[in-house]
Amino acid sequence: MTKSLKDKIRAATVGKRKTFKSEIVSFDGVDIEVRQLSLAARRDYMTASLDKVTDSKGNETQQANLLKLQVNAVIASSYVPGEDTLIFDETDF
Repeated sequence: MTKSLKDKIRAATVGKRKTFKSEIVSFDGVDIEVRQLSLAARRDYMTASLDKVTDSKGNETQQANLLKLQVNAVIASSYVPGEDTLIFDETDF
């Protein structure tokens, strides 16, 4: 592989500006922009959705809370249309 081909591939992938898909949805006559999340944002809302659980032997582990997962996904992806302003935050849960 030539150096210039490698540079082209890198520029098209890791060097490319991050653009995520979004869609405007209407809810009760109000528009909300729902955006695709970055990997970091997904990690953050998934981590926030874990509950600590202790088994019968006293071992502590983590377990996904599906309600928290769904709510945190909505919180993390709902924006004021055309702005970088999240509509909801963790206090809304």
